[in-house]
Amino acid sequence: MFVVMSERVRVLADAAIRVIAASGLRGLTYRAVDVEAGLPAGSTSNRFRTRDDLIAGVIERMADLELADLDAAEGSATSAFDKWAAGGLSQTLTRFELMIEGVRSPRVAKALEEQRARFAALAESSAVAIPFGLTSPELVAVFAGLQFAEITTGEKVLEKALTWIATRDDATTQADRER
Repeated sequence: MFVVMSERVRVLADAAIRVIAASGLRGLTYRAVDVEAGLPAGSTSNRFRTRDDLIAGVIERMADLELADLDAAEGSATSAFDKWAAGGLSQTLTRFELMIEGVRSPRVAKALEEQRARFAALAESSAVAIPFGLTSPELVAVFAGLQFAEITTGEKVLEKALTWIATRDDATTQADRER
């Protein structure tokens, strides 16, 4: 269920994103988030009563940030890729941490799936995936794979792949759609 976050909750969720990016989910504590947010001790636990609530808040905030990027792309797949990539290393590392945790935790998996459904609906309505003959989940998987490869190998594969995607000629794109 989508709920508009208050400013304080956004500040805490953004701080939690940075904590996860720096220390992984093991480092995600109320105290670490309070310190990162520059707020008094107890601020995080006051807004997020359990660790699961905090993780759900992070997932929702990540989705809000990424959905805003997709919405701003106005139907352009390459623009969407550029905006997702510009989200920065913190968002990317946090996304991967959460995806891996979702394999182990049914609650995290459920929260991620709810946000993926929101994301897919917006992507489908904006037709971002259509130029490549891919469904929205397939397009997101391709992008995630490119980001993961870049982070783990240090090779700049994302920009090269995005350039290739952006410069494909219409005949190639049409042939892909007909497959």
